[in-house]
Amino acid sequence: MAPRPDAPHDDLDHRDDAGTVDDLDDAGTVDDLDDAGTVDRIDHLALEVRDFDATVERLELALGVRRVRVGVLPRDPSRRIAVVRDRRGVTLELIEAPTWYRGAPTLDHLALVVSDLAAAADALVDAGSARRGATRCIHTAPADCVVVADGGGLVVQLGSYPASRAVC
Repeated sequence: MAPRPDAPHDDLDHRDDAGTVDDLDDAGTVDDLDDAGTVDRIDHLALEVRDFDATVERLELALGVRRVRVGVLPRDPSRRIAVVRDRRGVTLELIEAPTWYRGAPTLDHLALVVSDLAAAADALVDAGSARRGATRCIHTAPADCVVVADGGGLVVQLGSYPASRAVC
């Protein structure tokens, strides 16, 4: 695959001739990462949406997702949330945007499941992110979470589901 002409370095495209992504193996190798901050899977994406009811209904009708939870946003109980999931388990958390917001949907946070919550949080903090509060129990799931944010606006919710934990 030819490098994009607007790319500052032609080594930014890590695709082989078949168009698949190669494992990085020279600088910043994927194979050299230790398991301290390993992500088990993406849990969900949380999006703030302006027209909450219409968005939830549209996704249900058009994509066949179903609501698995509806409630209020813990940090702002005046705003609603809906968790929707498709038949394969792909999950979105839709958050009602503040009434003053008139823009396009925005990413509120990326939620990741990790085996070692403390190690993953420490790895992100060591890489320049900042914790947002202490480790807490997610009241709707048998999970603990830590929220971290980087200086560029990315908010990551790290979650761990201990086998011995009941719903908080």
